Amino acid sequence: MVMLRGTAPNALHTCPTSKAAVAAEAPPVAEVVAAVAVAVAVADEDEDEDAASSGGGTLSGEPSMEVMDKNEWWGKMEQMKRGGEQEMIIKRHYSRGDQQILSDMAYELGLYFHAYNKGQTLVVSKVPLPNYRADLDERHGSTQKEIRMSTEIERKVGNLLDSSKGSVSVDNVPGASSQIAKQSVPNVDILQPVSVLEIDTGNERLSVELKERQEKMKARDSGKAMRSFRERLPAFKVKSEFLKAVAANQVLVVSGETGCGKTTQLPQFILEDEISSLRGANCNIMCTQPRRISAISVAARISSERGESLGESVGYQIRLESKCSAQTRLLFCTTGVLLRKLVQDPVLTGVSHLLVDEIHERGMNEDFLLIILRDLLPRRPDLRLILMSATINAELFSKYFGNAPTIHIPGLTFPVAELFLEDVLEKTHYSIKSEFDNFRGSSRRRRQQESKKDPMTELFEA
Repeated sequence: MVMLRGTAPNALHTCPTSKAAVAAEAPPVAEVVAAVAVAVAVADEDEDEDAASSGGGTLSGEPSMEVMDKNEWWGKMEQMKRGGEQEMIIKRHYSRGDQQILSDMAYELGLYFHAYNKGQTLVVSKVPLPNYRADLDERHGSTQKEIRMSTEIERKVGNLLDSSKGSVSVDNVPGASSQIAKQSVPNVDILQPVSVLEIDTGNERLSVELKERQEKMKARDSGKAMRSFRERLPAFKVKSEFLKAVAANQVLVVSGETGCGKTTQLPQFILEDEISSLRGANCNIMCTQPRRISAISVAARISSERGESLGESVGYQIRLESKCSAQTRLLFCTTGVLLRKLVQDPVLTGVSHLLVDEIHERGMNEDFLLIILRDLLPRRPDLRLILMSATINAELFSKYFGNAPTIHIPGLTFPVAELFLEDVLEKTHYSIKSEFDNFRGSSRRRRQQESKKDPMTELFEA
């Protein structure tokens, strides 16, 4: 069998929506699906039995190979090349040698050839072909099959669909749904929802506790010493500007040179501001790092700066390891962990701020994450996204997110003293021995070692 197509088929097909599919949304949908599944299984078994019975003379049940006419297929390929057809599908049982001949013929004519479905479907096309075509996979692909049901199964499916239609019409009657629910589920305990007032009271209490704990830490001597050190970093000079930009914009791009303190200070600025504003209970900050070691080390550094143990208000989560608690408000994680979280929760429920660090590295996970986040932002207008880069290419990411505002933080340079080897030798008063002295000393040690022999060795050498 040969089929000519004008355009290359797509891998996905849209199935027509039927009335039965609409009615399947009713309560007995599980029974309908089960009945149809039984029918499909029976149909597959019938097809397998038919395929096994029509073995074509072979013990394994495979059809016998056909003889290929080279001149016939050469003419058909030339005709397809001159015509308007895009591809030619050949459903013949040819041997691998004949399939190779067809491939060579297509190559000579400037066409493309590929075998699908274990060599049972051959395709000659004018355009390159993929390795897999779902429309040509008769067993696992998207080819439309006719489900043959027995009379009894067809009657049961029809009755179930009729009953589902009846339940849908009853649900449309005002006041009927509550009566049916009471009658159908008489012994189910209905959980009473927690009032909004209780939730707000708990959040306010937690926010006050977080603020008091933070104020106590700042009042300690260690906290004051750490604050004086943090104030010397270049990132501290743009703290107010940074917090205003975060509050006013959904996306912010920060470019900072190495040593400016953007990785350790910017997440702390957000956390301290949220806690000081009594929003600590609703604050949930996530910061991504491209490597696991950086996620752990940065989390440990910020915890020490805050005078806390790792896992309290600041924690980390990497693959197969995490250190966080219910009190954690700033979580460092790898990009892969955040991608897996997006699979489970596509809208990042509960996350208030998201910081993506080291975006200039442009890894596959980082670029894929930016694509997802740009589509997520319209659905989460309350989410704040901060992109941090160590290079000056912040304009590229700003344009990608609709000309988002940018902030640049200059780097911090440390004094470097240059010392040469001669200066070090002069200061340390180190005397260099000549090679002759080293050789003479080594030969003297060798003679001393040879003279020191144990009695057993002297006995055997005598």
